[in-house]
Amino acid sequence: SDTASLLPSTHFRLPMPSNKAVVVVDPISTGANLAQLLFDRGWPVIRVFSDGCPEKVKKHTPAGLTVEFVATIEHTGDLDATVAAVRAVGYELEACFVGCETGVLFADLLAHGLSLTGNDVAHSQLRRNKFLQTEAVRSAGLPAAHQALVQRAEQVEEFLSACAAT
Repeated sequence: SDTASLLPSTHFRLPMPSNKAVVVVDPISTGANLAQLLFDRGWPVIRVFSDGCPEKVKKHTPAGLTVEFVATIEHTGDLDATVAAVRAVGYELEACFVGCETGVLFADLLAHGLSLTGNDVAHSQLRRNKFLQTEAVRSAGLPAAHQALVQRAEQVEEFLSACAAT
């Protein structure tokens, strides 16, 4: 289903009764829709760009969004500095969401650094690396696609030959 259809045709903002805010890391593409939905429900939204988000995609947002971020913070590699910058915005933080694939790893670290409920940082790579995801499924005893991590063309041929033999 189209996530844009979840947005009301006329944006209105519900008032928040407290000084709580949420963080959205890399709110681009569908993550921009998430930020809009939070904003429309009255949440102040702090936008944080991870150092993995290319400059050219930071403005990649669907047309018609009206979210007004209370702050925009650029992570430049120093987690402690970014945590301090988010805290300095002055809100009590309720949650840290990831907006798109580029922010998966950093959103986990930031949520942990802000002492917010989030994903276990020890498993962050499993949410970003599709090869590792499949191997985790396999190690849990579940059926998983055949795969190989290869670096040379002849390894691809070996893998395909082994698959054809099974």
